[in-house]
Amino acid sequence: MAKVTVKREARLLLTVNAIRALEARFLPHIPLMQRAGAALANHLRRWAEQGHRIVLLCGPGNNGGDGLVAATRLHELGFSVTVVALEPSERISPEARTAWQDWRASGGETHNAPPPLVADRPPVIVDALFGIGLTRPITGPYREWIHWALSQTAIRVAVDVPSGLDADTGMRVGDAVFEAHETVTFLADKPGLHTHDGPDVAGVVTVYPLGLNDEIAAQCSQQQYALFANEESWDETASSAPASAGILLDRALFSPWLTPRKRNVHKGCFGHAVIIGGASGMHGALHLAARSALYLGSGKVSAITLAKEAPRFDPTLPEVMWPTALPQTVSAIAIGPGLGQTSDAVRWLEEALAVSVPLVIDADGLNLLAQHATLQRAVTERRAPTVLTPHPGEAAQLLQTPPREVQKNRIAAAVAIARRYRCVVILKGCGSVIATPHGHWAINPTGHGGMASGGMGDTLTGILVALLAQGWPCVAAAAFAAYLHGRAAEDAAQMEVGPVGLTASETAAAARRLFNRWIADGAPRAQPVRPLSDTPSFP
Repeated sequence: MAKVTVKREARLLLTVNAIRALEARFLPHIPLMQRAGAALANHLRRWAEQGHRIVLLCGPGNNGGDGLVAATRLHELGFSVTVVALEPSERISPEARTAWQDWRASGGETHNAPPPLVADRPPVIVDALFGIGLTRPITGPYREWIHWALSQTAIRVAVDVPSGLDADTGMRVGDAVFEAHETVTFLADKPGLHTHDGPDVAGVVTVYPLGLNDEIAAQCSQQQYALFANEESWDETASSAPASAGILLDRALFSPWLTPRKRNVHKGCFGHAVIIGGASGMHGALHLAARSALYLGSGKVSAITLAKEAPRFDPTLPEVMWPTALPQTVSAIAIGPGLGQTSDAVRWLEEALAVSVPLVIDADGLNLLAQHATLQRAVTERRAPTVLTPHPGEAAQLLQTPPREVQKNRIAAAVAIARRYRCVVILKGCGSVIATPHGHWAINPTGHGGMASGGMGDTLTGILVALLAQGWPCVAAAAFAAYLHGRAAEDAAQMEVGPVGLTASETAAAARRLFNRWIADGAPRAQPVRPLSDTPSFP
């Protein structure tokens, strides 16, 4: 399979309901199916020109119609195209009916089952079965077709959303899920392609706005503003439901804060980060967080350990101070790495909550928060910014629900936590979700499976508290910390440090290197959503 170069950019993410609303606004004034089919044909043409046979699995609805429009265009250009589809019912949309008529008029042949594939080059199997509308497991012949496609040595391309994947949540629906190498999606990107199982199922995602570039760009700008604005005044009357649109994070979003330091400065200009944790037997977590805070530029870093037997000095980090009480001057606090759940830990969390500076609560700090109503009240009454960084298990405790319920809808879970605790939330995992009490959200696309190792969360906490100590706004700091953390792991893997075996310490060093590189280079200006390959001419 040829290498595909991916250009990341800030993208608008629309839920199914938002996509439906957008379609309703522009249909029937704009022939969206014809445009989608033309975009798909243009995308597949590069494979066809290399001699790959194109096999389109077309479903009974508009997703199948998109596939038929593409098949007709490719067939008329003289490429080898095979359509696998069942006879359409009388209930199909007028647009899909027209697509069927055009395909038949072109002389194309339709098979009611996948044909034998014998070719010098692997075929391209295109999933145009169900798209965004599917909410139940796939059964019958369509299920058999998906399993057939997965058994072939082929290039697999999904149309809009891989069939069997929930477009909003990224959950697999049933046991028949089309696992694509590429997904060609229309109008706007979909959140389910970038969180939970989505990244493993969707592959490389290409967005075609179908001529609605200005509309999508305007909505993207609105969501960026909504995410980063008004974080000092969480509105009690705001809807408890997540917003119907979000943002896929990109480095360009953070350009206002990626600026070089002036020369006439001192350490006091860059804050004092204090990290509390490191109970007996868990001292390493505190060290990892302190190292990350140091590497990300906090002017001073203090580590407070709960382990009475631990030394108050680390020869590998002589720059870190080890006080026994909170310093008088503090810029930001993080509590949780290796904290434990003792009465001593509860006391430290109470003390941290009472200090009017930005606060990060992680790990055992979250477990204690879930267990104690007094701590929960203290969090909701805080005036200073607070960030919670749960993994799905910790999120489940905060919501008093099973972890599987969190994973069923990661965006809804992150927003629910943000609303309940009046905090910014980073719900960690594949496609970490950043959420605010206003219901606004973003998904982080960076990272890889090598990050599934001990200490990675502690490193993220250190990065985040360093940014907060240096004066970054709360939401921007949370979003950038997640983005940089994942990109640092990717950057390390590109230099053959991982992905398997990558350590948290190595990730912290990579984050420092990347952070300084971005500052030196100057972050690029944010660009509106656009397709990642040439846009075809539209009817």
